[in-house]
Amino acid sequence: MARAYYMQAMNQGLRAAMEEDETVIVMGEDVDRGVFGVTRGLIDTFGANRIRKTPISEAAFVGGAVGAAAAGLKPFAHVMFSSFFYVAMDQVANQAARLRYMSGGQVELPIVYFAGTGPSGSAAAQHSENPHSILMHTAGLKVVMPSTPYDAKGLMITAIRDPNPVVYLADLRLSRRREPIPGDPYEVPLGVADVKRQGEDVTVVALASLVHVAVDVADRLEAEGSRSRWWIPAASYLSTGTRSSPRSARPGGWWSPTRPVACAAWRRRSSPGCRSGPGTPCGPSLEGSPGRTHRFRSAPCSRRDSTWGPTTWKRPSAPRWVTTWRSARHEGRLAGMQVILPKWGVSMQDAVLIRWLKAVGEPVVEGEPLAEFETDKVEVELESPASGILARVYVAEDDTVDVGAVIAEIE
Repeated sequence: MARAYYMQAMNQGLRAAMEEDETVIVMGEDVDRGVFGVTRGLIDTFGANRIRKTPISEAAFVGGAVGAAAAGLKPFAHVMFSSFFYVAMDQVANQAARLRYMSGGQVELPIVYFAGTGPSGSAAAQHSENPHSILMHTAGLKVVMPSTPYDAKGLMITAIRDPNPVVYLADLRLSRRREPIPGDPYEVPLGVADVKRQGEDVTVVALASLVHVAVDVADRLEAEGSRSRWWIPAASYLSTGTRSSPRSARPGGWWSPTRPVACAAWRRRSSPGCRSGPGTPCGPSLEGSPGRTHRFRSAPCSRRDSTWGPTTWKRPSAPRWVTTWRSARHEGRLAGMQVILPKWGVSMQDAVLIRWLKAVGEPVVEGEPLAEFETDKVEVELESPASGILARVYVAEDDTVDVGAVIAEIE
């Protein structure tokens, strides 16, 4: 097997699909030059008739892909940056995602909408979004976000062969990741999680670059003598179903009813988390499937993400929007059950810790008062989100704490 970079693997998958099926076409801005390397060299092989460079109008070619698919082609629409989906949301959400349903299944729409996603340097606010959760909650769309070159190639082929519209997002932080991949075409199924590491204490769900952050943290914690953990990346996921999670979220599966769940899948709060907005405890297949996975989970579930706000241009500030193993380890992330300061009111931004009601080392019971805070309007007791031992506190009395900050850890 030859080694390939993340984007090269996507190029190989796209090339294999075009060789297999002559109805596959590529359209988008600068696709003849190969933005990110995904379409590089394809125009030399397949010609300008199948590699269509479009004007700088996402609404035009994203909508044009709907018409092309309805007419029998399989368009691969290169949107470039995922932030640009906002320009074409009517075409994506109201047309591509709805037409097969509205036609009673008479019209298939085998479209792949491709874009690079996430903060990757100094790309600033309008080129650094992660809108996957918005797209994932659009009924009729499937969304994939590979974490390795192997997944990148296999998911590309699977997405192009799928008769439904698929949004394919490439995490730009993984561009330099390289690994051996098979030379022949192969598929990676949609909606099936890949278990990277097994353990007994914590289930961590991650995707794209955060898979490697999670595994790295696990290795470092193990070297420090910490207990073993489970690390589950979602190589792909669906907006209309969660095939991996509910089926395996049973005692003995990757989701234990006694293990807390930490979800590291949403790197930026400016793109709302799953099922609802910022501050939600968990994502779609974890906290948002009543009656499906809830009955298998008794340990608390929490979500981990970074600064809530647009990405800045300046490099010294950019790391605040990216989760690294250092930030994960330093803040106690993924290491136990974190106690997070909730938002008790619409206008609440922070609160002052009046006093701890429990000392480090003392047992706590879920729902038991843990600390007392004062907001700009009221004094309120913070209840423990889980039963266990208060292992660590990160805030001293009289400190001002921001909403969403980790203030303690329970084991």
